Amino acid sequence: MDRISGSTALANANGTGKTGFVDLDSALGILGTIVTAAWLNAAQEELCNIVEQFGGKLDGANNAQVYQAIKAAIDKALPGAASETVAGLVELATIAEAKTGKDGERAVTPVGLAAAITAALPGAASETVAGLVELATIAETKAGKDGERAVTPAGLAAAITAALP
Repeated sequence: MDRISGSTALANANGTGKTGFVDLDSALGILGTIVTAAWLNAAQEELCNIVEQFGGKLDGANNAQVYQAIKAAIDKALPGAASETVAGLVELATIAEAKTGKDGERAVTPVGLAAAITAALPGAASETVAGLVELATIAETKAGKDGERAVTPAGLAAAITAALP
């Protein structure tokens, strides 16, 4: 394919070095671009090749053939949906979808995974509520002043040993 050329083509009509068409303007003495059969045949074949290369049959009543052929080529090039055994396209789960843990079709992002884990974890433990605890260090256990952390056997043994005469 090539841009229109010849003495009646308009220089730089479509940008620097890109010739284009010009309309006839008899009042100003401007000749319209002379479109040659060679140029029209080349443009026609370029368009027909798009349709035919992607399995289409030329149809004079269908003005959407080039679009349909390009769409078919893109669709053919794109992979299908991904699965556990097949690589492909995947839709990302929203944070809300990740938190439910019930969607087997969408992929979870690191942000969604973090939100789902955080939502699934229990809150902090207390004397009346089961939950997450932080373990006290041996020094905190020996000090005996921390009411928020849990004591380990090693910390307890160290505190008892330190308290004995």
